[in-house]
Amino acid sequence: MSHTFIVILLLPIIFTFWAIIDLAHRDFASIKKKALWGIFVVFVPYIGGPVYLIFGRRRVSNSSLREKDEKKAE
Repeated sequence: MSHTFIVILLLPIIFTFWAIIDLAHRDFASIKKKALWGIFVVFVPYIGGPVYLIFGRRRVSNSSLREKDEKKAE
């Protein structure tokens, strides 16, 4: 088996696990959005992980980021 073939197979799996971990730690505007991203990442693993990392991480609400900053400041 070629090394290129192994990389092609493993890279999307790494992105999928990264996306799952990121989903678990991030706050979303609603639990529904978080659940939908989670379902997409888990059930469409080779596409879902990279798509979430490119588009889904940007969707985190600014208010949840501000709340985290306020909690850290206290």
